[in-house]
Amino acid sequence: MSIDWETELLQPAFDSLAVDVTYYQESGFPPIELRAIDKTSGVELMERGASIGTVMPAACFLLSELSAAGVDPHEMNGGTLVMNGLNWRIDNKYKRPSPEHSMETVGQLYVALTQIKD
Repeated sequence: MSIDWETELLQPAFDSLAVDVTYYQESGFPPIELRAIDKTSGVELMERGASIGTVMPAACFLLSELSAAGVDPHEMNGGTLVMNGLNWRIDNKYKRPSPEHSMETVGQLYVALTQIKD
């Protein structure tokens, strides 16, 4: 019997840890209300092929929720998030697919952030 990572592990974590965020696409489309886990205290993110990660502020999304909201993860760089009252620019993205899937809509997406100061 295999584990359904999305249903049994990821979704319950998001249900208890995620906060509401507003996502503004770079191209000026209307804002989109989403949920993400706030990792702005820092998380280690590895560049493809790198052996040493970098600790940086991030937000973690479920790929299935992005897909349901019509958000294309490939288009998120340069966008803005409002999370917990602060504005953040999306600098890069890192997919963490579920172990059982390599599909575009299953697993997590971490976005690296830079705080926008007024």
